[in-house]
Amino acid sequence: MPGRSTSMIKERNEKPEGQAWLSDMVLREARETDAATLRRLKRQVFSETHNLLQSLVDYDYDVEEERHLIRRYRYLDNSCLLLALRGRDAVGFLTLQGSPLARNRHVVQLGIAVQKELWGLGIGRDLMDRGLQWARENPIVRKISLLVYSDNDRAIEMYERYGFQKEGLLRKEVYIQESDTVLDLVAMGLLVEELG
Repeated sequence: MPGRSTSMIKERNEKPEGQAWLSDMVLREARETDAATLRRLKRQVFSETHNLLQSLVDYDYDVEEERHLIRRYRYLDNSCLLLALRGRDAVGFLTLQGSPLARNRHVVQLGIAVQKELWGLGIGRDLMDRGLQWARENPIVRKISLLVYSDNDRAIEMYERYGFQKEGLLRKEVYIQESDTVLDLVAMGLLVEELG
């Protein structure tokens, strides 16, 4: 049944040890009023790393289109868009996008991005923890899938720490025009029943 009346993710301040300047960081589901800051964040992260499938070349959403996307995530009962916010500025996001098809509606695709200057500070880990909590509490979701570049060892190690398993290799799946590079993708998955 589409639509949700209440948020499964409660707003919470995250205060990593030793990171006082991040003490005002909040993790929560995206709201329509976040469209402009989410758009700014996406434009930034899509331009500063090649670790994401989507690039700035592919991203031409305006604020209204971003608002519509947020509205869609909030409406669907098998999808979630989480933001890490510092003040009013989005610094990271995590998507869990559910399938519209009846036979694999229980599977969500995970995507995550954090501003490059903030890598290694635990924001990605906090987003993952919160996203997996959402999946665990959602009665529809039974599996989380993702795709990651085969040479992104840091991300693969993080996913494996969470229990994701490699499920396949997509050979020469990505072409990065800027560097004339062809890369493989690793398909990974995690069954919600295996979450602790």
